[in-house]
Amino acid sequence: MRLNVDYDRGESFRPLIENRNKMVSPSLLWRSADRRLQWEGQYTWENRWYVPDRGPARSEIQAMGLPFDYGFARRGDYIDNTMQMATSRLEYELRPQWTLQWTLARLSQHHDFDHFYLGTFNRSTRMFHPNYSWVDQKQITLSHSLALQGQFQTGALRHQLTAGHDFSRESNEGDSGAQLGSRLFGVNPYDRASWPVNTHRVAPGGGRSEYSARSHALFFNDVIELTPAVKLALGGRYERYRFGFKLARFGRHDFRDSSFSPSIGVVWAASAAHNLYASFSRSFSPLGGNGYLNTQPQYNRQIEAGIKSDWLGGRLSSTVSIYQIAKHNIRYQPGLTHEPDRYEIAGQHRTRGVDASLSSHLTRQWHVRASVGLMSPKVVEDASNRAREGRYLGNASRRQIGLAARYVAPASQWFAEVSAVHTGKRYPNPPASYLTATPGYTRLDALLGWRFAPHMQAVLAVQNLGNRQYWRNSHMPGEPRSFLARVSYEF
Repeated sequence: MRLNVDYDRGESFRPLIENRNKMVSPSLLWRSADRRLQWEGQYTWENRWYVPDRGPARSEIQAMGLPFDYGFARRGDYIDNTMQMATSRLEYELRPQWTLQWTLARLSQHHDFDHFYLGTFNRSTRMFHPNYSWVDQKQITLSHSLALQGQFQTGALRHQLTAGHDFSRESNEGDSGAQLGSRLFGVNPYDRASWPVNTHRVAPGGGRSEYSARSHALFFNDVIELTPAVKLALGGRYERYRFGFKLARFGRHDFRDSSFSPSIGVVWAASAAHNLYASFSRSFSPLGGNGYLNTQPQYNRQIEAGIKSDWLGGRLSSTVSIYQIAKHNIRYQPGLTHEPDRYEIAGQHRTRGVDASLSSHLTRQWHVRASVGLMSPKVVEDASNRAREGRYLGNASRRQIGLAARYVAPASQWFAEVSAVHTGKRYPNPPASYLTATPGYTRLDALLGWRFAPHMQAVLAVQNLGNRQYWRNSHMPGEPRSFLARVSYEF
């Protein structure tokens, strides 16, 4: 039997921003005397309550001339999410190297939030006009998976096969209300004391909404050993799905369709220290980000190739990869303020990039990690705004660099680590000007840990050692120097 319990709370450098998280998750594992049959059950309850930090964009704050740490949350703003999940996993060894797994799960979620967010500054009236939204929604998902795993041989070829069937059923119902781009809630941004308290449900609801989805899928993945040095992986997933929704404003709509998602990959062990690989996969979202559009689903295509190597007798390892990820049939809302439930096809986004990483155990005590990511995330097609085609995606950095060094004491009772992360500049999402990029930043972090008992460990972490001001994206500032203390007990 195992029990996981977690509780944490925190506050932000911006006024009124806080969070409280609670989680309890017991699990039970049973095995038969011959160990051919085993069952594991787990239940998880989690509640996350917090006041969101969803202030206006950096450009709006600068236009108001307000400081970096100025907060826009109001008293009464909140997000309260509760999740309960029960899972059952049964595994039986049919014969040596062949097992059958059956997994059942029930997920229940309640999303309740009511808050002001984002907004624009009117330079002529000197008033700030935030958006407002509330949601009260319940969702239940039932899922099942039956998978057969085993190894067999056809002639000189060895196979590692996984095949099975998935089923899921989801229901979602609730109500919501919003005021987007409205002047109803305008406030003087320079006088927080005059801002009214959020008394909740201050915008009318759109009427009860109901949503349901059901899907069946057959899947397989076969890893074929062509030679001792070359392995080929072939996979596929055929899915039939049906979903429907009922809105007070639009009535009842039902859709059904099917899709096949293939995958293929090859690995070549060129030597004992170097492995080359290449892969292709296609996946899809039947709702395409939204269930109100009866058209082709949104899908992704990913191509990747790389090499993984060991050096210096295994003390240094490296990975280099190139990739392309393309998202097709992306949705957009042509009339966000007056038709928030209407979606259309925008087009395609594509990201091409190179990733490289190094990991080294210089000695038994010193461990060094380094990574570099360079990518070109661009809008290939955008029916909502042709001027965006060829431009970089919003809030996506073209450069990511990380470096960390860890020291572990000879007796392994304490350890220390210093790390640095760098993110390049990012461009905002429309309708903000493409010329107003969010600057890049470099941040230093550190931690110190001490294992003072066989099953107890304490860690003190410091984020943003230099206390630098930076923006994680166009709407979210990074935290100033902050401290985290954690004590863990394993049993």
